[in-house]
Amino acid sequence: MTTRKISTNFLIFLMLGLFALLPAIPVKAQLSDTVYVNTFDEDFYNWATPHVQTFLFPVGNRFYSEVNMYYTIGCPSYPGDCDPWDRLGYLWVVQDTVNYEIARIITPYDITGGNYPGECTWKIDVTAYQSVLRDSVVLRNYIESWIGGDDGWLITIDFEFIAESIRLAPYKVTNLWQSTWMPFGDPEDPIESRLAPLHVDIDAEADSILLRVITTGHGQGNTDNAAEFSRREHSISINGNTLSHYLWRSDCDQNPCSPQGGTWLYPRAGWCPGDRVIPWSLDATNYATPGQTAVIDYDIEPYENLCRPGNPDCEPGVTCPDCDYNYNGHTPPGYVVQSHLIYYKIPPMGQIEGVVTDGENVLAAALVRAEGDYSYVTLTDDNGAFVIPEVIVGEYRLTASIFGFQIVSTDLIEVVEDHVENIEIILPPLPLSALSGTVKDAYDHNIPPLDGAEIMLLDTPVEPTISDQEGRFSFLDLPIGTYRARATHPNYLPLEAEVEVMEGEELETIFRLIPIYTFEEHDHGFQGQGEWESGVPTSSGGPDQAYHGQRCWGTDLDDVYEGPISIYLTTPEYDLDASAPPYELSFYQWYQAVQTWDGGQVHISVDHGETWSLIDPVGGYPSPVVVALGITPGYSDHSDGWQFARFDLSDFAGQSAMFRFWFGGAEDQSDLGWFIDHVTVQGQNDIPSVSIEEDGQVVVSPAQYRLFQNHPNPFNPTTVIRFSIPESNTVAVTIYDATGRLVKTLIEDKMYPAGTHSLQWNGTGQNNESVVSGVYFYRLEAGNFAQAKRMTLLK
Repeated sequence: MTTRKISTNFLIFLMLGLFALLPAIPVKAQLSDTVYVNTFDEDFYNWATPHVQTFLFPVGNRFYSEVNMYYTIGCPSYPGDCDPWDRLGYLWVVQDTVNYEIARIITPYDITGGNYPGECTWKIDVTAYQSVLRDSVVLRNYIESWIGGDDGWLITIDFEFIAESIRLAPYKVTNLWQSTWMPFGDPEDPIESRLAPLHVDIDAEADSILLRVITTGHGQGNTDNAAEFSRREHSISINGNTLSHYLWRSDCDQNPCSPQGGTWLYPRAGWCPGDRVIPWSLDATNYATPGQTAVIDYDIEPYENLCRPGNPDCEPGVTCPDCDYNYNGHTPPGYVVQSHLIYYKIPPMGQIEGVVTDGENVLAAALVRAEGDYSYVTLTDDNGAFVIPEVIVGEYRLTASIFGFQIVSTDLIEVVEDHVENIEIILPPLPLSALSGTVKDAYDHNIPPLDGAEIMLLDTPVEPTISDQEGRFSFLDLPIGTYRARATHPNYLPLEAEVEVMEGEELETIFRLIPIYTFEEHDHGFQGQGEWESGVPTSSGGPDQAYHGQRCWGTDLDDVYEGPISIYLTTPEYDLDASAPPYELSFYQWYQAVQTWDGGQVHISVDHGETWSLIDPVGGYPSPVVVALGITPGYSDHSDGWQFARFDLSDFAGQSAMFRFWFGGAEDQSDLGWFIDHVTVQGQNDIPSVSIEEDGQVVVSPAQYRLFQNHPNPFNPTTVIRFSIPESNTVAVTIYDATGRLVKTLIEDKMYPAGTHSLQWNGTGQNNESVVSGVYFYRLEAGNFAQAKRMTLLK
């Protein structure tokens, strides 16, 4: 055992300590330990042409706890289309003298209709094959697509390597039976001769052995409709020990790659159209001895195809409908078989243990990370002690953290096999300061500061505080550092912002919240025409209750509307004077109107109500035609509860805007109508995320330019990109792929005020086309500042 003490003489990061509620002694991977490999990228396949290419995979002997392959199949663009047939697809790793099939898929069947989702992605576990997915790898992808011209398939294949701690490492793969076609049911060519018993020398270093079989049955119109639609027992025998299963998929109707035509719903022999093939995996550890020879046999339930052309006793229309293969309903029965032995070993391990203190007292619930080839994380117990019992040998750096103390990292320590490294880590306490401020309305300076707002410091153990009658709040004895603060109020949109608490400076902060128009105490200048009225709704006239509080606007709160009807709810004017987005109208709505005939839509006026224009919600109106609205789109039918609606007002920035909610009902029609609540209009003026007052002067936080890591990451299909600028400046945000090619410009030389801002990227290119899975880079340019970060799109 080696004992070491780590204190401030080693690496100390003067930043806020992390606080997380994790279970005792967990072992998990960190995001930075995930490696992504992008291979084939929308490659076009048809006419049974294999694609062979070399790719760089993770280098070295590191083992990964999980290796996932994401296989995406899509249709070519016009004038091309998908191959209409369900085809076999194979992915091999190609080496000098041997190939390994690591995955098999079946393409969708008859998806030329308009309801097809456009592409499908399958997540396939290839962890067992990671020993052949190292360094430079030749991949051969092949689809038996016997179609030419512009039709075929677009294939994208990405890999994800996750480096959690592992107990067993798959270090070797050997092939067993390998065949792209084995005829079934023909006594002249028995399948048993192709699946003869094998004498296999079992690797002497193996601690565990997996036998994996990838088998699919094909052919129809034969005796028992074999082999595609025939449920047969398949057996593997290892040294006389027999394991069996029925090669059958009965879940084809649950396929997300649908709808498909024809017989795609029917169960099949080991596969479904438009899906990955699920291997049959057997634990052979107890049946084969390392260093010895094992006899392994593969048997299939006996079967004779009486409908084969070579059967002299086959009488068309009597024995079988057809005694010859016509390849149109009567095709040869057979199996495609690939199989492997996969060897695992327990990697050499040592142990790390120790204690975390502040120099005098132990620190319970401190987070301890060990970072090296693998990542481990645990918490200290009530005595400040921690144990990471099974650490794969190698060099690691330990980092300890807890809220209120400096983060401390050790030098690299060497973990050797069967040895215990004992470490004491000392965390100095952080100096204390205070954070206080006021919560205000963002748009109306005549509204007094807001009492009853809750301010939280996210991801910390600090108890939230509530603003008093003067809108004041404070946190005393707060460790210095950068916090993510969140301010909420029942009648305002929540606000999150970074605040920095510094030693010796008690900062005065101001949170400015965007109001929500809730109609609880007054109507906020909204004016209803005809049956539009504000108040408490009833189930006889609409929803059981308002979305927010008790009151809302609706078309007759306690009774149905009667057509013909054409009525408006009009808002006051709002000045969209902010110098940067978002510019947005949003609200919650409930509606029930006669489908296609009756409904509602939203208009905008920028000339004080003289003229009005229809505006579309993000995502469009659900009904393309509403008769009572002049055969224009709108909200019709049933909303099925309160729903959120959002309208982008970017085209109207810098103007004064009014909105009206038009509801129309056709003659002799009636229903419950349209109800509006929880309205917000963003973009009325510039709002610093958090302002800081010092000596009567207002300065804007943050104090420096910063590009944050996108969240979530990896993502599918949308992620949020945040950035901070300390002063008003022109900003550009762009997306690039891994080759450096420009994918999309999110912002181009647009003026933004000082503060923290966020954008969304939905995984599309310049022409709003979907982009493929892979690694991308987003870049911020603001004045002389530029920074880029990496993100990963997974589909």
